[in-house]
Amino acid sequence: METHGRTTSATRVVVVSQDPSDAALVQATLDLGAEQRFDVQACAYISDVSRLRQQRGFLTALVRLDPERKDHDGDQALLELRASVPDVPVVALLPSSSAQAAQRALRSGAHEMIPVEQVNFRALERKLRFAAERSAAERQLSGRAYRDSATGLMRRSAFVDRLQQAISRAERRKQSCAVVVVEFPELDQALDELGRNPTLDILRSQAELLLQTLRDVDSVGRIRDDCFAILLEDLEAAVDASGAATRVRRSLRTMAGSDHRKVLTTRLGLTSFPGMHTDAEGMLSAALRAASSDDIQTQLDHEQRS
Repeated sequence: METHGRTTSATRVVVVSQDPSDAALVQATLDLGAEQRFDVQACAYISDVSRLRQQRGFLTALVRLDPERKDHDGDQALLELRASVPDVPVVALLPSSSAQAAQRALRSGAHEMIPVEQVNFRALERKLRFAAERSAAERQLSGRAYRDSATGLMRRSAFVDRLQQAISRAERRKQSCAVVVVEFPELDQALDELGRNPTLDILRSQAELLLQTLRDVDSVGRIRDDCFAILLEDLEAAVDASGAATRVRRSLRTMAGSDHRKVLTTRLGLTSFPGMHTDAEGMLSAALRAASSDDIQTQLDHEQRS
């Protein structure tokens, strides 16, 4: 069904900018004559995009890049946006039509770009549509490489990329982040005794439990056949990681106490930033070593002393 030449369902667009009037300007521009109906909303922070994505479903992000604005690093905003909500199509609103600005936006993850001086309803609608199409193709091509087919969790390479981004954000914001490794030492035994499909069903159940236990900003990956890794972000202090790891352990033990569900025995390891390691692979290796002793607090105390 169409009304006045427009489809009745609105395409949701979130404008990431420190200036709330940018969203109103985009809405007014699209209302001048775009064939499709758009619902445009202002958003000052990247974390808000993730929240809106969960609340409102599919949307496209239009990120305003302004090198003159000292409180808003546009390139970093693009990197953070792609890391936190990789399935959201992104259009970069460039401050100029220079090739250098376009290349920087592409390197930072934009699907499409449009200079400010070229903005009109036809060009803007076209760029938003192209970004959605490119994002869909990107997800289709990278889905198998990005996600573990058995559990739906991130694969190791994707987890390491996200962890490195989290380290950079924590350093810039003077916050902490942490990695909790959940190891399944009896996985091979379960495969022998139960078979592949029943064992994978158990792994999927434990993955779902972890996702329910964690906050929206946290992430879970399957970094080895017998190991999950949890990325905890936006921590005020390293000690917060110990509390989160304890909650994870408690949830897994609660699941183990349920009569109607089988579970795999787990060992937990923890490492945090700032700490002994400042790179993703180093943190992940330290958490794996810590898992062999299954002693969260000892590892945390050791890192804080170092």
